[in-house]
Amino acid sequence: SWATDGGRKKVDWRLAPFKATFQGFSIDGCQSWGWSSSNCYSDTDWWSQESFIDLPADQLAKYKQARKKHLVYNYCDDRERYPVLPPECPE
Repeated sequence: SWATDGGRKKVDWRLAPFKATFQGFSIDGCQSWGWSSSNCYSDTDWWSQESFIDLPADQLAKYKQARKKHLVYNYCDDRERYPVLPPECPE
């Protein structure tokens, strides 16, 4: 509802893809080219610790349930509109 002013504004899909900006947001990460994250692995990075590599089974199930219930559109799955996938999409 935040993107449509509580449903009062209709989405004009011709203007896709949409972009969002954030303020007061901090993130750790590394630059990766393509879908492989092998260049983002280091023993010194917190995200490379075993407890962060994969979601526990219960959290993975909740993630899949939320994705199934709330994901409306995924441009990475839209081969008609994007026959050549954007670089951030896994093949």
